[in-house]
Amino acid sequence: MTRRFDIRGFLRSTAGNAAVEFGVAAPLLAMIVLGVADLGMMANKTAVLDAAVRAGTAYARSSPSDTSTTRTIVQNFKSFSPAVTATATSFWECDDPNSTSIGTQSTSEPTCGSGLVAAHYVQVAATQNFSPILPFSSFVFPGSLSSTVTTRVQ
Repeated sequence: MTRRFDIRGFLRSTAGNAAVEFGVAAPLLAMIVLGVADLGMMANKTAVLDAAVRAGTAYARSSPSDTSTTRTIVQNFKSFSPAVTATATSFWECDDPNSTSIGTQSTSEPTCGSGLVAAHYVQVAATQNFSPILPFSSFVFPGSLSSTVTTRVQ
């Protein structure tokens, strides 16, 4: 006795629906989970980078002219992978309380006109490359993370 293939019965069959649904949903769920992991990694690295810059700024308040040690503090705050590029700049500005403009920056103490006060600032900045887990999510996440703090030390 030969059995004929019944196309109508095959189309009405529900056997294997769960496997097909899982095959469609699993890649989407995996991308969502990995995207959330990328976001968490980026947030963590940004928080650590911000903390490193704040630590460098705290040192710079006590020793504003020692920019090399400030950079070292930022770079050695945590074992960063990939490495952090840090800069520390000490500068003076003449602040005019009657004007909305800041004035001219100088690396040495400026001689300000009458009524102007020379203010000493330190700017600490750090940059770190960021590589997401998903290679095609680079259009959503930045290629590098950065943090900058400028503080008045005098």
